[in-house]
Amino acid sequence: AGGCGGNPSSTSAVESANTVSTEAVESANTVPTEAAEEITTAAFADESDTSEKKAEPVSLVVELDPGHGGAQSGAVRAENGVLEKTLNLKIAQYLKEELERYDNVTVYLTREDDEKVELEDRVKKAAQDGADVFISLHNNAEGDITAYKNGCTVLVPRGVYEEELSLESQELAVCILQELEELGIENQGLMFRVAQNGAVYPNGELLDYYSVVRNAVLYQMPGILIEHSFMDHDSDYEKFLSDDEKLKALAAADARGIAAYYGLSKDGICESRKETPYEEKITLITTDHHQDNEYF
Repeated sequence: AGGCGGNPSSTSAVESANTVSTEAVESANTVPTEAAEEITTAAFADESDTSEKKAEPVSLVVELDPGHGGAQSGAVRAENGVLEKTLNLKIAQYLKEELERYDNVTVYLTREDDEKVELEDRVKKAAQDGADVFISLHNNAEGDITAYKNGCTVLVPRGVYEEELSLESQELAVCILQELEELGIENQGLMFRVAQNGAVYPNGELLDYYSVVRNAVLYQMPGILIEHSFMDHDSDYEKFLSDDEKLKALAAADARGIAAYYGLSKDGICESRKETPYEEKITLITTDHHQDNEYF
């Protein structure tokens, strides 16, 4: 697939993506099944050197997953009672509109309104819809697994099972992080998190912690979870989450990152572009306390 270029290899300290809303949580031993190990850093090929060229036809089916829903509100902004689940759904709807402007792109949502969707059913629906990629949309809030309290991060598989598939997820995540960073959001990098209940992939390696991340791997599709911004950080909220136009800007940034990675086109013109070599911060989380995090 077309790439935005770059290499999310070890650089700087990034902490971890916080309390990644209650719903992305580890759902113990319930997994479909598959497996392999080693913390991978996504290496990007500098593939496209033009911003406007005739594109080979690309057909892409995307499953967007607005986090939470129903009784699961996700994070709540104390000052005004805004619920994360509401923002997640709006971003998903705006992102669907943006992606459908590209040629040969089909978009499905795991939920269309304020309904509860079980964690284990989210990637399953993507598989039933024939999705090529699964993208879960969230917003963050302060928690102990991260030392940072603002910014964007993307949760990705560590590459311990289906390494090539995991690398694709990591590369896609970096393309999206670059676009979010251009909006002015502090880029906190990629997050790897290890299951803490001892559950393993078929090869004996510990599962990835978050249900939608590991299930995407097990269903044989790239899968990521985007934490766009912190709802309880005043500056993040006011600049990026406080009205619909700002949510549309987040969705447009996500769409540009997806388009750049997959080499999507509008009216036959490829919109991906060459990027300079790029390094991304990575945080590995193994416990509930950020003091135990490892950085690459």
